[in-house]
Amino acid sequence: MKTLLSLASGLGLMLVVVGLAWAHGGTYRGPGGIGSPGGIAGPQGTGSPGPGPGPAGTGTGSGGGDTGGGNNGGSTGGGAVGPVRGGSPGGGAPGGAGLGSGGGSTKAKKVSNNSAATWDAWWFHNDDRFLNLKSRLRERAQDTDTGDLFMGNGGSDSVVRVTAKKIRDRVNPALEFALDDPHYDSRAAAVIALGKTGYEANLGHILATLADDDHRVRESACLALGILGNRAAVPVLIEIMQDSALGQEKLGRGRQEIFIRTRSFAALALGLIGSRTDISDTPAEAALLGMLKKRSTHRDLAVAPVIALGLMKAKDTVPALMQFAADEDQDAWTRAYAITTLAKLGDPAAKDLLLESLRDKQNAVVQSAAMGLGLLVSSDDHRAIRRLHSMIKSGRDLAAKNFAIISLGQIGGAANRNYLARLIDKGNSFEHTFAAMALATYFSEPANANDPEKIEICRQINREFKNTKNPDERGAYAIALGIMDYDDAGTDLRAALEQGGSAKLRSHLCLSLGLMRFEAAMTSIQETMKEKSDIGLRRSAAVALGLMGDQTAVAQLKSEIADSANSQAVHGAVVQGLGLIGDVSAVDTLADMVFDRVKNQGATRAYAAAALGLLGDKDEIGVLSRLSENSNYLLATDATREVYSIL
Repeated sequence: MKTLLSLASGLGLMLVVVGLAWAHGGTYRGPGGIGSPGGIAGPQGTGSPGPGPGPAGTGTGSGGGDTGGGNNGGSTGGGAVGPVRGGSPGGGAPGGAGLGSGGGSTKAKKVSNNSAATWDAWWFHNDDRFLNLKSRLRERAQDTDTGDLFMGNGGSDSVVRVTAKKIRDRVNPALEFALDDPHYDSRAAAVIALGKTGYEANLGHILATLADDDHRVRESACLALGILGNRAAVPVLIEIMQDSALGQEKLGRGRQEIFIRTRSFAALALGLIGSRTDISDTPAEAALLGMLKKRSTHRDLAVAPVIALGLMKAKDTVPALMQFAADEDQDAWTRAYAITTLAKLGDPAAKDLLLESLRDKQNAVVQSAAMGLGLLVSSDDHRAIRRLHSMIKSGRDLAAKNFAIISLGQIGGAANRNYLARLIDKGNSFEHTFAAMALATYFSEPANANDPEKIEICRQINREFKNTKNPDERGAYAIALGIMDYDDAGTDLRAALEQGGSAKLRSHLCLSLGLMRFEAAMTSIQETMKEKSDIGLRRSAAVALGLMGDQTAVAQLKSEIADSANSQAVHGAVVQGLGLIGDVSAVDTLADMVFDRVKNQGATRAYAAAALGLLGDKDEIGVLSRLSENSNYLLATDATREVYSIL
């Protein structure tokens, strides 16, 4: 659950932004710190990675990564308004980032130079584990003979969970119907959603969609096989990743080369399958490692396999990954991804390599090491913690400093907790906000839930929220208080919401109030959701009401769908809100939208299919969130940027 855009203009601009911020039937995250990640610019002057191609990239300068480029067959995007972005699906010079014309994402407006270094970007890529809407709602669930009712003070006004029977009888048939929709975006959304619902019979539908006429649908089908998690798809995904004759045949393209991004998605899909079931007895691990060792390959064709090896917990590859990460002649970004994978694999043997990488010449490598150490270091490893403190105090790269702060929260321990509290008191704005996120991460761990200092630190953050006028800091403090479930701050947060201000801040206030289930703010959030000036704000309000289990929000959203005066952009945001809240009453409304190709435009049908995927997702937290969580999101390649936008 993504560009950090602040939209202040009318619905016409919103329509454009919605079209840019969706991909492959994914989730539109909107502005207010929860928008699509495409085109995040690195902090100028901090040495964040740039887009330059070629091996051993410098990792300096601003920029958001490679953009794809090239066009080697099949239809291409461009200009269409709807859930799928246009752009070429891959290509470019071997060994480089694949730069070229026509690829990547388009910014609706210029973003500030430090936008990617803010806490918003970290929150965007890591929020799913904290919001975890389904799990929070199911905490209230009580199974009954007639359905699964979220019990609460609301009685009949409480959210009713979508049952497995409803998914089988209504959601899945609508998605199968959408696979032959004339609008490519609906087909892409439907195939991703079929991966989410997870029925074994969906495998055949997804495999058939691999041969779709549109490359965006074909690559979505590859990813859907990974989301589905059926090991029977491993052989065909290997063939597609390797661009073999059989892989080309499966895509129905004759002997045309397979697009880079499609091959990359196939690699990621292998990792996703391996994250669910043991596929160590298949050739997948060797095939992925073989892709990494091809020095002449496109960057995405090395990065995606590295990510996949981490997803599938391929610990046998640790020596090879360590050797690659330490080789300064290799591409800096791919080395950085290898470091992230080593951290996620959790092998202690990699810790010294990551500590040494804090001194690397390439800032991309330094950033990933600073982030990765949070997964490898224990709270009694004083040497490693001193190195992170040194990075925070005098590191040359702003993003690496921020990531080191987050790592302290993940490492835990009383000393790190106190260090982070002092940063909120004494640090600069970046340190304030990232320390708040790190403390929220620390206290979100069950082992720290009863920490005797929690209440006092919550009070400290609440005081800072009231004392600062910086909206960026206020947003971070609000989210942290919500994660820590400090409902004593609810009155202050509600007052700030009612005072107005930027849509971005109010989005964070809504989410915070929802996280702490501050029901006294429910009316204020309901009123916020009615505002039509900012669709991202409305989405956050819908999520907040979903966190509270407020079924009345569903009725409000459904009435907006019936309002033909609303723009396609508003309809898209409303439909997604229905999917996020997760109430069973939304299923029939959304399914009817998918089936009615006369009344509903193609993009609207695509939004509905994507929302059905949210409602029917077999996972508590969407499986794609595993790709972005605890990762160096500054290094967005063409393929990873597309995947992040689906979360």
